[in-house]
Amino acid sequence: MTSGTQPDIRAITRLVPPSGNLVQGQSELAINPSLARAASELIGASRNHYSPAEGVGELREAVAKKISVFNGIEVNPKATPLQMLITPGATAALIAIAHTHLKDSSALVFEPYYPYHRRILTELGGTTNVLPLHGENLELDVDQLRSRCREWKQREHFPLRAIIACSPANPTGKIFSRPELEAIAAVCNEFDLLCVADEVYEHYVVGDRPHISIATFDGMWERTITVNSFSKSWNISGWRLGMFMEALV
Repeated sequence: MTSGTQPDIRAITRLVPPSGNLVQGQSELAINPSLARAASELIGASRNHYSPAEGVGELREAVAKKISVFNGIEVNPKATPLQMLITPGATAALIAIAHTHLKDSSALVFEPYYPYHRRILTELGGTTNVLPLHGENLELDVDQLRSRCREWKQREHFPLRAIIACSPANPTGKIFSRPELEAIAAVCNEFDLLCVADEVYEHYVVGDRPHISIATFDGMWERTITVNSFSKSWNISGWRLGMFMEALV
């Protein structure tokens, strides 16, 4: 691979047996029969046209209920300005965030990172700063985080505007612990940073470390943009359905 090129993830995917394909986070499990029937009924009823730009009201209300029960976050699906948008995939949500908040500025990503978190910013007029995680368990050095954020925040060109916290992380499966999330939240508050919380893999958590939404921490609802997707949890990656929520003014 030459310098500056990106690996062809779809070509790699074709080399992996279907029973073990996690290259694109693509589950080979069957779609839930109830969801398949509901989709078939809507298609048969000719409900195949453009939806409202913010997403269908019924879906937005269902997502708000899920976020309340599972994530412990209260979102008003009828709020003005909007607190939630349904998007054509989580990638579209990330693009909208970059367009709106991150032009001429930078975001911090934790290494190993999801390549699109960097690529989207680069292509849309921003840039990224890379902070490595350490050791076999990919632990966060809180002092290093605070020091680098202070340095990058004061930079004249591409000042730091946001921290992208992907948990569970793509591609490693790293789940940020509560103390690590508390540290990220504290740094966001200290340096007036946004937090872009990519929680697409929230339902893939097993073991004794639960998924925690950083927007539930003190002072974080007002500065967190949470990105999620239906693709992974519902095995419908081809449908291109995602969402993001924020309470920024």
